[in-house]
Amino acid sequence: GCDSIITLVVNALPQQTGSTSATICEGDTATFAGQSFTAAGTYPVVLSGSFGCDSTVAFTVQVLPAYTDTFSNTICQGDSVFFEGSYYSQTGVYNVGYTTPSGCDSSLVLVLDVTSQPTTPLIVINAALTGMEVVPSNAVFYEWERNGATLPNDTLFELINPSSGIYRVRYLENGCFSDWSDTLRYSGINTSLLTGGIKIQRYPNPTTGLLQLSTSQALKDIQIIVTSSTGQQLYVEQVDITENHRLNLNHLASGTYFLTLKNSQVHQTMKFTIQR
Repeated sequence: GCDSIITLVVNALPQQTGSTSATICEGDTATFAGQSFTAAGTYPVVLSGSFGCDSTVAFTVQVLPAYTDTFSNTICQGDSVFFEGSYYSQTGVYNVGYTTPSGCDSSLVLVLDVTSQPTTPLIVINAALTGMEVVPSNAVFYEWERNGATLPNDTLFELINPSSGIYRVRYLENGCFSDWSDTLRYSGINTSLLTGGIKIQRYPNPTTGLLQLSTSQALKDIQIIVTSSTGQQLYVEQVDITENHRLNLNHLASGTYFLTLKNSQVHQTMKFTIQR
């Protein structure tokens, strides 16, 4: 029945607080106390201290910028563009990496599109025009040369009553120039069907599909090319012609076509029609 006295002594341990920080580049991750951080800011992080007391640490994350700059460019086939120390000439996406002064990996991106070169034009004698015209004829700008000099006032697909001389032409399509045509020596509409003193005829015109060629003398190793009105090659043959040669073009649809014959002696283009 005797009372006893027990004394309880309570010691209150102080809560630990503190702060720390980390600097990362944009796109990277900072890790602290098992947690991951990707955005800039100050985050309270609770830590378990000694004697079971939790501590709170202010974790500050600084995010340095990383850059991705994209540049787009369009060039013509056969051209190139200089970008960050190198030349590029093929369609594609090119990534060039670099490091910023603050140490962050960044990149410059070139998106390059290469426009196909237009088909090479043909110069055709047109008796109805008393002159010449170009295949294809649907471009908005043509550049003609006579005897090596540009004709600045002639920018259409046709030349009416041109002076005698050696002509060539190219045209602009989708911002790109075609190659120059083969040269044509023009000396008036009455002599245009004479090339190197050799007369070449095609008949019948119009034809249903069989086209006959006749020449005033034998032609060796001559290339025969049939082209559509848009410049697409549809038929190619290389033969020797004594006096006559027949072309079977029954596989072609009705329409207007251009016949080119060329070797070391001649180079001539004529228009004809398939009509069924």
